[in-house]
Amino acid sequence: MPAPVLGTAPVAPVGPVGILVMPDKSELTLPQTNRVFGRSDLLKYLKAENAKEVSRAHFTIAQENGVFYVQDGGPDPSNPQAWKPSVNRTSVNGALLQPGAKQKLNSNDIIDVSQLGLNLVFRTR
Repeated sequence: MPAPVLGTAPVAPVGPVGILVMPDKSELTLPQTNRVFGRSDLLKYLKAENAKEVSRAHFTIAQENGVFYVQDGGPDPSNPQAWKPSVNRTSVNGALLQPGAKQKLNSNDIIDVSQLGLNLVFRTR
């Protein structure tokens, strides 16, 4: 029987675990780094005529030192060093996010995409 390999045990996440509750009540566990959400992630929750209202990189959720933040937009595909805001904005609990500004997320905050009534609920565990 081979000896166990050291250092291969799963690493527990540092800090809280972030969950995004989708419109169909399914839950998406957020990574410990940045996660960009856009049209392709949300397409199944959109009416066909509203799909173009959601940007390819519509909003980003990041965790820094155990605190989650949301930011409108994401890295510009043509220049990943630059930030590109979404076309139709993102709001948290009814307040529009300012382009480029980070908004701290608290458990049960509601993220509204493009003011379409596409609401996602952020939670922590």
